[in-house]
Amino acid sequence: MGMKEFELVIATPVDQRPELDTKKVPGHAQDTLARAILAAVTREFQRPEVQEDYRRWKKARGLS
Repeated sequence: MGMKEFELVIATPVDQRPELDTKKVPGHAQDTLARAILAAVTREFQRPEVQEDYRRWKKARGLS
């Protein structure tokens, strides 16, 4: 599924969403989370259809 096929749907009212104070998250937990996110994004961008969607996204915004 390409990026253009996703639609953001927010069902929870803003005043009822959980909040996270990132200043209270220990450094080692921040590092672990960042590494996991980077690995997932890197894997996803290796897919040809994602690369093509990204090229189209950049072109539509005059970035390439």
